[in-house]
Amino acid sequence: MLTYEAGNQVVRYSFKRVDGDQAAPKFVQFSDHRIYPTPSAHFHMYLGNDIRKLS
Repeated sequence: MLTYEAGNQVVRYSFKRVDGDQAAPKFVQFSDHRIYPTPSAHFHMYLGNDIRKLS
């Protein structure tokens, strides 16, 4: 969970490709702007080969 200076919080889930299509992004990150138990309604998906550059 990340808390920004403004006080808002997000949860980020990161997934790494371990096999399969080598042309597919190596990483997928799901950034959820709502925290449980509030249902997710606003989120972002990031794709890329360098996890440090996602977001």
